[in-house]
Amino acid sequence: MEKEILKAYRTYEGFFAIDRTSFQEKIRYYKGHMQEISFLPFQNRITIDYYFLSSYFEVGDYAEYLKRVDLLIETVIEHNIYTIEEEIDPYKELLFKKCACLFNQGEYDKSIFILKQLRRMYPAEKKINHLLHYSLRKKFSKEKINFKACCVLLYFTAGIVIGLKIFYVENFHPEYSKLMDGIWLSLFLIATSFILANEVYIYMKAKRYK
Repeated sequence: MEKEILKAYRTYEGFFAIDRTSFQEKIRYYKGHMQEISFLPFQNRITIDYYFLSSYFEVGDYAEYLKRVDLLIETVIEHNIYTIEEEIDPYKELLFKKCACLFNQGEYDKSIFILKQLRRMYPAEKKINHLLHYSLRKKFSKEKINFKACCVLLYFTAGIVIGLKIFYVENFHPEYSKLMDGIWLSLFLIATSFILANEVYIYMKAKRYK
């Protein structure tokens, strides 16, 4: 047993000897030394598990992070682990990264639900408030996709009118030039007004929803 524990500590040191930004290497190292890691004392094992899981987040493997994170969160809660390395709040960081993963996978409602709980616990944490606001904006923006498509169509139509004016009306019917200018400018202004109004609506709704 003593031999296994010594080997486990060497594995632990080896993991943290890897450059802090070499996340793929950390993942490979952890997976290749799972047996040795299992012999670590509880606190060391939680610490290495935290950084291993965070590596999935850093490389953008959000599905793998989401698959593993709940078990580690449960362990942190069950054993009342308030800090890792005396400065990291594992509960807050694991949940925040879970929300960020959900956000990046387009699961805005789930992300918003957890972020609201986190904000009640950490009201001064700027990154939580920022992600919550951005998640709300994305949620309501997603609901307005058809509206935006309509605005794009208006811009496209305005472009066609400009093209007709330049290549046809000015050459064959110059008396209609001012009319064409009025048409394309009206279409452009209507589309722009709709987009601005939509952005204000999304901002106000997101603010109210918080």
